[in-house]
Amino acid sequence: DYEKHIKNDIEKLKKLEKGYLIYIFKDTAVSVKESGRGIKTKEKHQKIESFVGDLYKNFIIGTNIHPIFFILHLQKKQKLWGKCNYFDFRNQNWKVLNLQKIESTVKELLN
Repeated sequence: DYEKHIKNDIEKLKKLEKGYLIYIFKDTAVSVKESGRGIKTKEKHQKIESFVGDLYKNFIIGTNIHPIFFILHLQKKQKLWGKCNYFDFRNQNWKVLNLQKIESTVKELLN
């Protein structure tokens, strides 16, 4: 249960001067959006996005915790689709990111 785990991590981080909460959610769906699996994937994404948005409103803002959340898209045979989504806490929205740019984006978010 990622929700309980993240909330527990936040409580630990609140005791520190500065902390980073980096979380990577894995999406292994390979079906189209209209299929049953595609609908479940969309529901899972919405649940994650809603949870992360609530974290921003209730836990993160004005604290010493610097959060970074990703949804990484993978195929069943461990091939990357070449993209992921990350939550930009500065602008309070999800953005699509090419995996080749993930390192520079993480460095930027940590500053």
